[in-house]
Amino acid sequence: VSTLRSEQSSTKTMLDRERSAAAIAQVAVRIA
Repeated sequence: VSTLRSEQSSTKTMLDRERSAAAIAQVAVRIA
């Protein structure tokens, strides 16, 4: 169970990073 939780948390972190990167990219495009 602990491994499953760690996998879910790591996946959530990856999704958060992708969202952050997408948001930063959108802001960069607007500024450019």
